[in-house]
Amino acid sequence: MPLQSKAVEYGIYSRFVNRLVQKEQVRTRVYQSYKSARPKTVAAVTERFKRLGCGLWIRTRSGRHKHLWRKSNTQRHRMKTHVLCTKRQSWLLERMVGKYWKRHRHYPNDPYAPYHVRNAFSKDKIYHKTPFYP
Repeated sequence: MPLQSKAVEYGIYSRFVNRLVQKEQVRTRVYQSYKSARPKTVAAVTERFKRLGCGLWIRTRSGRHKHLWRKSNTQRHRMKTHVLCTKRQSWLLERMVGKYWKRHRHYPNDPYAPYHVRNAFSKDKIYHKTPFYP
């Protein structure tokens, strides 16, 4: 007997039943290969996001190509910028890609070169200390 007909039979509110039946969309999918049983890289992550050398992930703004005719000039300019992902999103993206995509790559004339190292944070300054010679 389906769940909804049981709800009607026992007099349970339909709102409660809808919560049981419907599930929210969650993007925590981690693919695994059949042969080696290792986690595989999700192709959508490598196409939409970029990993910086310091471990942060960046993405473009959503809707940057839509309805440009009705956006102001400042809004159009803002749409060209990139956004840093949150800690939770970065953790999830790290799970969805393999070791190959986590390595730092050096490209000639890389436009993201100034962003690969985070100088503003004290945690990075500890790791990149200049040597002290007495």
